[in-house]
Parts: sequence; structure tokens; C-alpha cells
Amino acid sequence: MNSGGRSSKASGANLRIARTIDLLSLLSSSRKAAVAIEDAKRALEVDDAGLEEVLDLIDGLSDEETGARIAIMRTEDDLALIGDAGKLGPYRLSLDEAAVLTHILDSVRFDRAARERVERALLPPGAATAPETDQGIGDGVRYGPYYGLLTEAARVGIRCRIRYRSAGEAAPSWRLVDPGQITTEQGVAYLIAWDVEADGERRYRLDRIGEVTETDDSVVHHAWTGESTAASLRVSGKEAVLVFPSRVDAERRRWAGLHDVQEIPHDEPRVRATLSYTSESWLLNQVLAAGGDIEIIEPEGLRDRLRSYGQRLIIG
Repeated sequence: MNSGGRSSKASGANLRIARTIDLLSLLSSSRKAAVAIEDAKRALEVDDAGLEEVLDLIDGLSDEETGARIAIMRTEDDLALIGDAGKLGPYRLSLDEAAVLTHILDSVRFDRAARERVERALLPPGAATAPETDQGIGDGVRYGPYYGLLTEAARVGIRCRIRYRSAGEAAPSWRLVDPGQITTEQGVAYLIAWDVEADGERRYRLDRIGEVTETDDSVVHHAWTGESTAASLRVSGKEAVLVFPSRVDAERRRWAGLHDVQEIPHDEPRVRATLSYTSESWLLNQVLAAGGDIEIIEPEGLRDRLRSYGQRLIIG
């Protein structure tokens, strides 16, 4: 009984949202940004009460960044869109943004017909959409369970504590951060945040965040660089020179810190590349897992530590 009630409420909410999109589409496509009330009711398949619900929903919408509200003027016979805040333009998402959108639409069980209209309007031409599954954005390994909470904290401006384990740490530890934004690179989602105690911008993999608590403090202004993982590793990481069997073998690993991949003269198809990294244990494990296909050239001390590390694993 309760489950059915929740489903009915969700379906009703989806229908109102779909009708809201339809009404804004009607008004945006009109040369005068206006439509007759009777025409709107027929298009939305609603009566007077249903139209009032849609108008009430639109009345509560506003742009989060500018605060501009959607205004619809109602006369005895017509509805007219005032200003540009409610006009539906041909905005297109990036591929990363499109991936997030499809996950969100999956997780909230958005009405299929309305979902398809949203995807046609927003996704890049030719972009494939994710199939509907039972796994929501908060349940997936890619985004971890705190995507929604951190997105909201970044939007509202709430300082948070996150329990995080970096690649080089044996156990997680707490960080006090000002959330900035969430981005994705090569199939991994990151929180870009300001580490308050370290006083610097950091990137945190969402799937390594084990807990999030909001504080009573607001974030303060920071000069975000928004640099990529690769750029961050080049600045703050250590470097090693590696040799791979081929360029294809090097590039298929999709390591963010891998750069300067060059063929070795007189030794084709083997290639030499530089890797920026922060966790030595991670790198040693990767080299060992390659079963001899990856060779460490520099630094010499890292080669020695690889031998010692491998011997300890055999003895252990």
C-alpha cells in the first residue's frame, strides 16, 4: 500500500514536471512568447486546476546563479512569458555532463517520454544515452554514495568534513574542505575542493570518500584553478621514467599522470614515457601486475625498491 502510494506521488510529480517543460516549450517557440490559455490546456491535456498547478510550479523556479525568476503574465485569455529566464534555448551539455544527466534520470525514475525530450534537447548530437537500470547515481562505484550531498554542499556553500583514503594511504583520514565542483575524467568522478588545513586546492576521487559530514560553517572564497588531474600530478607528484612494449600498451592504461610517450630509436615498437604519480606503492603494484611488460628506467632508487618490494611479497 505504502509503496504504491509513493509510486503514485512520484508519477504525479513527473507528470507536472513534464507539463511544465511542455508549457515553457510552447511559450519559447511562439513568436510572441505567448499562447492562448485554451490552447495551452489542450496541449497539456489539463483542466483549469491542472494549469494552475503547472503555473504554481513555474512560479517557484529561478536561476540558481543569477536568481532570475521565470515570470508568466496571465490575462483573461492568454499566457505570456516575460523576460528570458524561462526561455528554452539550444543549450548542449558536454559529454561528461551528459553522462551525469543520464545517471540522474535513471536514479529518479523520470517519466520516459519527458526523459527523452530532455535528452534530445540537451545531449550532444549523436551522444549515446545510458540504459535505465536499478542502480542510481548514489549507488555506483563511479560516483560513490555522497555525490548528491557534496553537490548540494558546493551549491549552497557549506564547509564539510570528508573521510578520505588516498592511493598511498593504508587507512582513511578526515579532511576539512570547502567543496567547489564535481568533474569527471577518464571514467572517474572527482570532487574539486579546498583543503582548509593544507590551504590548497585538492582533488578527491568520489569512490574513495567514505563519509561526509556538514559543518556549521560556510565556505570562503577561493581562487580556483580547476586544473586537471594530470596537471595536478605534474605539479605535486613524483616522476618515473618507464618503458612499455608499445604505444598502444602505454595508452590503454589511461593513467592520468602518463605523458611524453616517445618511441625508442632502434627499438620499435617499445616506447619510453614519463609518469607523474603520488603513491609509490600503487606504481610498484602496477609494474608487478604487468608481469615484466613495464620496466622502470629512472629513478634508480625506485628500481631498487621495486626489487625489495617484490622479494618481500614472495617471502611474505
